[in-house]
Amino acid sequence: VHKDGITFRFIGSGDELLAVRVAGEIVMAAAWRNHESQLLGNIWWSSSADSRKFYLGNQEAVVGDWITLEPGVPLDMEVFMSDKGGQACLMLAIEEEGVEYEQRTTGGPTWPIFKTAELSRDMLDVIYKDLVHGELCLTNGPIFNDYSSASESIKKHPDATGTDKVFIEPAAPASSMRIWTRIKGKVIEGEFVMVVGGDAVLMDAKGRTQKIPLAQLSSADQEYIGLAIPPRFSISVSRKVDPKYTVIDGSKTGVAVGYFYTYTPKLKQTSAGGYNYPLDVVFIAIGKEIDGDKYVLLDRTKSRFIPSKENNRSHRFSGKTVMLPNYILDRVNRGIKDLGYLITITDQRGEIIEYYSSQKWMFEHLENLKKIPVGSYMDKTGIRVFPSGPKRTRY
Repeated sequence: VHKDGITFRFIGSGDELLAVRVAGEIVMAAAWRNHESQLLGNIWWSSSADSRKFYLGNQEAVVGDWITLEPGVPLDMEVFMSDKGGQACLMLAIEEEGVEYEQRTTGGPTWPIFKTAELSRDMLDVIYKDLVHGELCLTNGPIFNDYSSASESIKKHPDATGTDKVFIEPAAPASSMRIWTRIKGKVIEGEFVMVVGGDAVLMDAKGRTQKIPLAQLSSADQEYIGLAIPPRFSISVSRKVDPKYTVIDGSKTGVAVGYFYTYTPKLKQTSAGGYNYPLDVVFIAIGKEIDGDKYVLLDRTKSRFIPSKENNRSHRFSGKTVMLPNYILDRVNRGIKDLGYLITITDQRGEIIEYYSSQKWMFEHLENLKKIPVGSYMDKTGIRVFPSGPKRTRY
């Protein structure tokens, strides 16, 4: 259905087979060219001179019959897809009557994909990851439903090089001067410097210091000092790596198409003394495209603990198991490889007391890494971008 009414035709590429039927009639059928007569017989053939003229995916595109939809009047539509194993390519686009499309450098128009709704950012990532750049348009063209029209097509992502930039406003530094209250009610303004023996050393606005016995301070002040002297930790990460195999007829083929990674951060207190306050740990795992320059946020896991004698002042936890694909597409290695990780330990004040970063840029852009969705592609500043599509290898 189309809100405003439209005349259009389907453009398709099918490996092994893709067929569309509208109102009971086949309007487009595309099969792997070498097996086309076997798969389609005489059920439908294109009458367009442009059919099999321009590449779409891994073979030339088939052009369908013209269809006219009256405004708001729906027609039944069926799509049939089939493959017999190995790599597959099934692509469905449309050509609207009277519309001039941008021409590809390899020849032929850049058709918009067929869609019944606006594509989410996550869905755009999924498609761009396996789409040769510029081969189809994902963000323009009509939307076939009864609440959107061609004029409402999204413009947020003009092409696969666009980004959704997130600008982080730096927080104003907090003042470390505060009011301290002694048990007898006397107050003093100053900045905490250190603990010497059983005394808290405070410094006033003029830089003068004085010592106050900890026992003479209020419980709130004692807690403030306790938090101000956090413990130190050693940080390490272990990884469990299991291959992901293809499966045919329920049996593994022995051909690995990727790897399952499970990360386990390990923290061990290295400083002396007790600490009775909870600490929040954030673990972030990052991967990188094998055949591209984009990065991927693989995992972001949070954990909380209090270092104590019971846990040997240590803590360990595992993130979610993530799949890193690694496969060959048209003789090109594609997928994601493990790049590294970032771990931060934050106290109740919200201050990071310890961290480990495999690469310097990861910690520098922590705020961005905390905001983008897990599984997103990004640049080296943690700003979300589209993935790199495969290189053009067939035409």
